[in-house]
Amino acid sequence: MALIKFGFQLEDVVDNFAPLPTGKYPCKLTHKELKKSQNGNDMLSVEWTIMEGEQAGKKIFDNVVLSLDWKVKQYASLIGVESGNSFDPDLFDGLEVIIDLLLRDQKPKEKDSAKLAGRDPDVQTNDIKKITVIGS
Repeated sequence: MALIKFGFQLEDVVDNFAPLPTGKYPCKLTHKELKKSQNGNDMLSVEWTIMEGEQAGKKIFDNVVLSLDWKVKQYASLIGVESGNSFDPDLFDGLEVIIDLLLRDQKPKEKDSAKLAGRDPDVQTNDIKKITVIGS
């Protein structure tokens, strides 16, 4: 097999997937995609990019499983949809919010899943506590 070359030095690569400290982060929605969850449920996969501060440029990922009513309501309210049974995901384009993020230890079930996947079960994880539209 031929040698594979890439345009960077491995020792210069920074791990951008480390959990973020607890705090409030100004973010902009930079990507969204309709997908299937591991259980086959429809979900909206969302990528937020931190806009400023020490963590600027880092990403926060969230999945809105469309069968979880509380999660769908949380996101629908961000775009002003307070009733009904549908919303246009394109209304999220460019949305700017403050994400209140919590850094926590993994729960036992999460640790077990991490072990099975070959990941470190002792790494902390983030939870989104609240999302607020900037200016509201």
